[in-house]
Amino acid sequence: MDQYYYGELNAMKILILGPISTAGIAPYLYELPPPEFPAGSGGAPLMNTLIGELLAQGHEVVAITCGGFWVRQNTFPVSLKGERFEFHCVPVRRHSMRPRYGHIGRILDMYSYERRLMRKVLFKINPDVIHAHWTYEYAMVAIDSGLPYLVTAHDDPVGVLKLFRNVYRLIRFFMAQKVLNQATAITAVSENLRDRLQPFANHPIDVVANPLARKFTQALTKARLAPSNLTEIRLICVINGWSEFKNPKAALNAFSIIYKSLPNVSLHLFGHDFQVGGIAQQWAKNRGISDGVVFHGPVSQEVLLEELKLATLMLHPGRLESCPMGIAEAMALGLPVVGGNNSGGVAWMIGGGGLVVDINKPKEIAIASLSLITDDNLYLKCSSEAIERIKNFKPEIIVGQYEMLYQRAIENFKVKKSFPI
Repeated sequence: MDQYYYGELNAMKILILGPISTAGIAPYLYELPPPEFPAGSGGAPLMNTLIGELLAQGHEVVAITCGGFWVRQNTFPVSLKGERFEFHCVPVRRHSMRPRYGHIGRILDMYSYERRLMRKVLFKINPDVIHAHWTYEYAMVAIDSGLPYLVTAHDDPVGVLKLFRNVYRLIRFFMAQKVLNQATAITAVSENLRDRLQPFANHPIDVVANPLARKFTQALTKARLAPSNLTEIRLICVINGWSEFKNPKAALNAFSIIYKSLPNVSLHLFGHDFQVGGIAQQWAKNRGISDGVVFHGPVSQEVLLEELKLATLMLHPGRLESCPMGIAEAMALGLPVVGGNNSGGVAWMIGGGGLVVDINKPKEIAIASLSLITDDNLYLKCSSEAIERIKNFKPEIIVGQYEMLYQRAIENFKVKKSFPI
């Protein structure tokens, strides 16, 4: 990201728009959310990290998300409060395409109903700056607000459309295209993503990575042991969902090759669909490649943190991710990673903290993994570089970069108001 200096920054009132889970922001509330409160929108823990760090830096934060309960005839936004923090959850229509409760599917009008509800909440808040995440409905709300804003892109809509060829993704692509064309302040979470999106944008895109939770940046207490000193080699793979996008078959096929070479190796799989008796285990069993594989399924971040400490190497077979925080969490603990050399921001994220290969070729994954496991010098070098690389993702550093961009957006807004075109 280009560096801008505005002197000492004052505390701001910052509105965060994006997919935010109620459970994730619960630590910032005065009281635990009541049981009937909607769950919010899950799947993006980085939002909780960002909000927590902004609060830690003394800012006032208001967060708006849509999701967690379905629109009926008389459903209204609901809110919770904490110290210098508010959380608002607006209703979302149940279906993307099919009508329900007198509403058409939400994608057919580009989330216009949800955007209208978010705008109503927004105009009661009067923030200094809006920070919208993903280049879709949340970004459209920020652009239409008439207030200073920053849009952060987290995915490549063209790449996603190629992987998911359906009407929903096509309309999402058009939404992103419109946002990128209109937005005057944009960041991308990796250099690779910036390069993919820049042709659609009319203003330069800055790069600011996702923030890594402090529990991971502060977790490493001692250096990793060389593989030759271990009695058990534990590979770890964190994948949420059995899909071609996540590419778990490649990891399982690669491990079957590794398992034939090393008797003391095991593969530990975490995430939805990877529990005992789940889709992944059934698929592996049917092909005779489940030996040595431990299916854990979904676990809490606290459990995952302990498992990462026990692991020797991470496999990341995903085909397209812009700034995968699972990789960052592993590297923060000195864990080398084997990932894709053409999988969005994966290679950029890994840097020297592991090896990158053609993730669609299980044999290449296996060869890279065996190289790291059997070469202590290479392993320790990658481990050391992983820890050094992840220092750039500390939440205080990421928030410091965003603070400067918030201030720039505010200053540019003042200039625009003074000299309207």
